[in-house]
Amino acid sequence: MFSTTTKLPSPYSYNRYNHSELGTNYKGNGLVNSIAVVSLLIIICTTFIKGIDKRIESQDRMLCESALISKNAEYLKKCKCYYEGNDINCLQR
Repeated sequence: MFSTTTKLPSPYSYNRYNHSELGTNYKGNGLVNSIAVVSLLIIICTTFIKGIDKRIESQDRMLCESALISKNAEYLKKCKCYYEGNDINCLQR
């Protein structure tokens, strides 16, 4: 019925025909995967940095607006450029 002398191919053995049939090209895919990973990391880092920047701007705006109410001399002096109509980023310069 079944022959014990014929050995089935190992799933780990490299078979060029099967790989080309499946359309996998390891050299090309490695380069494409590397470019995709680097691009994804750049997008994530840029988004993270912009998120931190927006949070700092919100905190600065809140401090300047509350300084008007509390009459805190230190923050009134720091926020002078913001009160003159400039962008809140003038505090960080």
